[in-house]
Amino acid sequence: MSVSETEAASGDFVCLSFRANPSVLGHYNQIRFDSVVRRAMAMAVNRTQVIQLMYAGLASEGSTVISPVLQQWHLEPSGSDRIEYDIDLANQLLEDSGYIDIDSDGIRKATPQSTAVVNGWVSEGENLTFLLVLPRKPDYIRGKSYPEVGSSLASDFARIGVELQYRGEDVPIPLDSPYGHIPWPYDVSLTPWWAFPPDPHFMLFCGSTKAIRSWSDSCYSNSTYDEAFDAAVSALDRDERRSWVFECQKQFYIDCPYIVLAYPHACYVWSQENFLGWGDWTAHPGRQICSPWLSASPLLYDLEPTSNTAPCALLSSILGMGTVFVAACSAAVAGIATGVYAYLTRRRAAS
Repeated sequence: MSVSETEAASGDFVCLSFRANPSVLGHYNQIRFDSVVRRAMAMAVNRTQVIQLMYAGLASEGSTVISPVLQQWHLEPSGSDRIEYDIDLANQLLEDSGYIDIDSDGIRKATPQSTAVVNGWVSEGENLTFLLVLPRKPDYIRGKSYPEVGSSLASDFARIGVELQYRGEDVPIPLDSPYGHIPWPYDVSLTPWWAFPPDPHFMLFCGSTKAIRSWSDSCYSNSTYDEAFDAAVSALDRDERRSWVFECQKQFYIDCPYIVLAYPHACYVWSQENFLGWGDWTAHPGRQICSPWLSASPLLYDLEPTSNTAPCALLSSILGMGTVFVAACSAAVAGIATGVYAYLTRRRAAS
C-alpha cells in the first residue's frame, strides 16, 4: 500500500475576539472598547507558548485575518505597524494611557485620564478585569482542556496588570448564536475560524459594519475600515484591489478587535490503494480535505479510482480507513449523480 503524509498550513486561524463596539453593549467590562488596551494585550500574548500548548508546535504565529495560505492577499505587518511580543512596551502603553495600578494590588485601574472614563464607558477606578470564554470541546483546542489554555493566557496578561477570568462553554458562543444583537455576558472569546474561500471578501466582510447583525462576532465598526472594504469590493483592477485588501487588514490589525494567535497546521495521511489524484497539498493547500469551502472542488472531483470497482463497493471497502476517504467517495458519487441528472434534464428539455 502506498501511503503519503504531509503537514501543511490549513487556512484556519484562532483568535481572541473582543466585543469591541460601544453601540452593542454587553455585560462585564467596557474598558475592552479601548483599542489601546486591546493592543497592549496583543503585545503581552506569548504566541510561541500558545502554539506549543494548543497545537504541540504544529502552527504558525498569527497576525492578520487573511491566512498566509492566500499568499497574494495576506498582509504580514512589518516595521512600526507590527505588534511584537513586548511586556515592557505593553506596560508603558497602558501607563501612558491612564490605566494605572493605583493601589498596588497587581491590577490596573481606569483613571480620569483614560479613554474608558473620558468616554463614559466605565467609572473611575474600574479594574482591568475581563471575562474570557473558551470552548470545552477538545476539537477546538486540539485536546487541551480549557483551564490549561485559560491559565496560560491569564498568566500572560497578569504581567501587564490585566486580570483575566475565564470559563468554559460547550461551544464558542459566537459560533452558535446570532452575533451582533445579543449582549452576551463576556468580554472576549477564544474563537476558531475555519478555512474560508480563496478570495478575501468574506473574511473582510466579517470585519465591516455591515456584518454586525450577521457574521461579526466582535461587532467591530470603523469608518476607515469600511471605506477600504467598499473600495476593495468596487475595484476592478487586481493590484488596486489588493492595496485596499491590505488596508483593511492593517486597520483591523492595529485596532485589535481580534488578536490572531495562530494559523494551525493540518497533518494528513492518505493511501493511494483505491484512489489517485490527491495532488500536492503543500503547494496547493486548497486541496486539503479539512477545508470545506476551499477543497471540495479541486480535490474531490480530481480523485480517480484505481480500479473499475463500482463506487459503492469502493466506499464499502474503505469504511474502516478514515473519514477522508469516505468524504471523498461520497462527494465523487454525488458529483457523478449531479452530472448525470443535469445531462438527462437537458436531453428531456431538448426533446
